[in-house]
Amino acid sequence: MFATEVATTVTSGLLDKVIGTLTHAVEQLDHEDPERTARRIVFTVLHFDDWVGDYQTEYIAQLDAHLAADPIEGAELAFSPASNLFDRRFVMRSATVVDL
Repeated sequence: MFATEVATTVTSGLLDKVIGTLTHAVEQLDHEDPERTARRIVFTVLHFDDWVGDYQTEYIAQLDAHLAADPIEGAELAFSPASNLFDRRFVMRSATVVDL
């Protein structure tokens, strides 16, 4: 048995990184489809530092709140946690959550 220290909330740095990645993905889609005529989906696998997943619900809720306040335009967003050891079902208002 061992213990680790895990943050109970996501940092602004992580939120900035995710938003930057999503913005860059939409820019790449804009390069290929500048008029945005195609259906566009940006799929992102979320690798949180919480490898057990104790705080994934809180992390995803924070990400959802951040995206609700500052939405990404130009594509539908889909997220999947890299692991889901507790088989939780996540729901977001700003994106779709996919269980792999």
